[in-house]
Parts: sequence; C-alpha cells; structure tokens
Amino acid sequence: MKSRILILAGAAALAMGRLASAGDIHDGWYIEPALLGVDPGSDQQADSALGYRAAIGKTLNEKWDLEGAYDFTRHDANNNLGKLKLGLIELNALRVFHRDERFSPFYEVGLGNLNSSYSSGASKDGFAAKAGVGGLLNINPGPASRVKIIGDIGLRLEDAVAGSRQLDPYAALGVRFLLSAAAPAPAPVVAAPPPPSPPPPADGDHDGVVDSADQCPNTPAGAAVDARGCELDADHDGVVDRLDQCPNSPVGAVVDARGCELDGDRDGVVDRLDKCPTTPAGDKVDAEGCSLTIALQVQFDTAKATIKPVSYPELDAFVAFMKNVPNAHGELQGHTDNVGKAAYNLKLSQQRADSVKAYVVGKGVDASRITTRGYGLTQPVADNKTGEGRAQNRRVLFVRN
Repeated sequence: MKSRILILAGAAALAMGRLASAGDIHDGWYIEPALLGVDPGSDQQADSALGYRAAIGKTLNEKWDLEGAYDFTRHDANNNLGKLKLGLIELNALRVFHRDERFSPFYEVGLGNLNSSYSSGASKDGFAAKAGVGGLLNINPGPASRVKIIGDIGLRLEDAVAGSRQLDPYAALGVRFLLSAAAPAPAPVVAAPPPPSPPPPADGDHDGVVDSADQCPNTPAGAAVDARGCELDADHDGVVDRLDQCPNSPVGAVVDARGCELDGDRDGVVDRLDKCPTTPAGDKVDAEGCSLTIALQVQFDTAKATIKPVSYPELDAFVAFMKNVPNAHGELQGHTDNVGKAAYNLKLSQQRADSVKAYVVGKGVDASRITTRGYGLTQPVADNKTGEGRAQNRRVLFVRN
C-alpha cells in the first residue's frame, strides 16, 4: 500500500508541475472538508454509510483544478466479517466551467488506491477509478471568492476485498476554503497615448534663431544671420552684408551708409588714404588724393617778378603740400597775358616761375624736386580781350610729373 501511495503522490506532483508551467496560472491553493456517502454494492454485502472526505488542491488556471483527497466510510456488513471500512487515497482532476460566476459546474475524474478491510481482519488494497459531475456555488462571485460550497456525485470502480470489481455510487457535499485567492486575469495593457509634443520655440522673424536667444528680433525675411540672430557683417564696418556695397572695408575704416569708406572731396581717394582731403572738385589726383596740376594764385608787382606778401599764405600752403607729399615732383610753369611783346612776356613768365621756386626752396623744399619754365603768352586759358580773362591768364601752375 505504501508503494502505491508514493506512486500516486509522485504522479500528482508531476501533473501539478506540468500544468502549472503551461498557460495562465491561477495561484489558488485550497482545502476541502466534505461529508461523503458511499453505497458499497451487493458484492461486499454492506450497507450504505456516511463518512468524510479531506482534500487539498490547487486551481491551476481558469479551467482546471488538481487535488489529492482521502475518502473514508465505515459500513455495517451483512456477513460474518464485521464492519467494513473503505479508505481511498485518490488524485482527482476537475474541469471547471464558468469559474467566476455564481454557479460553476464541473466534471471530475480520479485514480487512487482503495483499502477495504473488515473488522474480522480481512483486508485488501486495490486500484480505484472514479468519474463524476458536480458544481461549485460561489458565495461571493468573482476571481477573489475565498469560500465555495461544493457538491458532486459519481461512480467508483473498485477492486474490493470481496474479490470482484464493482461500481459503487458516491455523493459528497462540502466547503472549499481558498488559502490564496485565484489571481484574476491580467487586464489588457493599453498603451497610454504619447504626450503631445511641446510647441516649437517661437521664432518671430523666422531667421532660425528662437526669440529667447535672438538679439536682433526683427531681421528681414531671408537675411543671413549669425548665432545671435543678427545679420552678417563680414568686414565689421557696421553695415550688414545685405546692404554693404563695399564688403571688404579695412578694419576700423569709417564708412557711409553703403558700407564704403568716406571720400570727403570726392576725388576717388578715400579719406583714410587722402593726403589732400580738400582737392577741388574735378581735379585729377594721384593715388594719395593730391591734384596733378596745382594752380597757385600768386600776385606780383606790375611788370616784375617780385611776389606780393598777400600771396604768402597761398605759397605756404603749397610748401605744406610739398612736405606732406614727399614724392611730388613737377614743373613750375609761368604764364602771362598778351599785353606787351611776346619775348618780354616769355622772359617775365620764366622769372616769375623762378621766384616762386626760390620762395618754396627757401621754406625747406628740396630744389631738385622742382623745375621751372616760362611759357609767356602762348597758353592762355581765357579771353585776353577782357580784364577778367587777362587776370586768369597771368598764372603760375605746378604740373606734377
């Protein structure tokens, strides 16, 4: 008998392990005491009797229970062998329907070891099989119900002490107590909708630099900007590249609204390089902004080469020019009107050119930088018929070479 009990226990453990590893497992251990009634049948010549069943089992999933149980009944025998005791160790499987509703029907099958013995001493161990139907009445319907009323009826196929196999009807009524509530089926996981994307940072002038970092928030549409949101100014002259007509101004140069360096006398040489910043309009100038021809307003005594003092400031300005532009070389040209003979005017114009040179050299200008020549009346620039025209023709020019 002991060996059969061990076999049954091992089979129960193996079955529980296999079923528990498959599918949706409900962790629902329970114990189940019950009243049991068995009718031994005529072969055993014993009356029907009440006994008890003690079971421990586990709810494996929503469909199956597996339990081990011990059934015991004591019967009055109609022979001379005395009281008949039936003790059944069994392993039962229950297929349950509608588990979490008020009433859950099931069918059951079982296999076990039956010990039948009489008080006179006759005894036998044999296999028994059972099949039946029943139902569970849920006190509190739902997956967490912990107390259920259970009832079942069926037939036991037994190898009895009388030496023959027979079918014994049985019925049981008991209470099932869950030691741990069956786990409810997990709720379907519904993914939470993603949070709405935050609005993009504001960029009022659409220059690619957000307003919070934009130091020039009103940039015109399409303008190229730096990381500060300000228009590019490659030469750093204060005029943005979009408006800069002179994009390569030297560092530090003073520029106008077009981004070009200032040229106050409009001679084509910017003020930064212009050594003669007040050149008369229209004069041809050199690279330093100085005129190539300088008309000196020099007054002389009548018919003489003597310079009048009133002309000294004019000549002093010319001296300053020669010193300021050390590479200036040229010819001092003397010119007269047509009053008098040509030979006389030619000689006078030469003397006047020489007088101017002498004054300039006397102020410290190297004589080698200046040559002189008199042209007399040969190159008038105005009409000699008028006094105003003749005054214009009496002149001294410095023509640079």
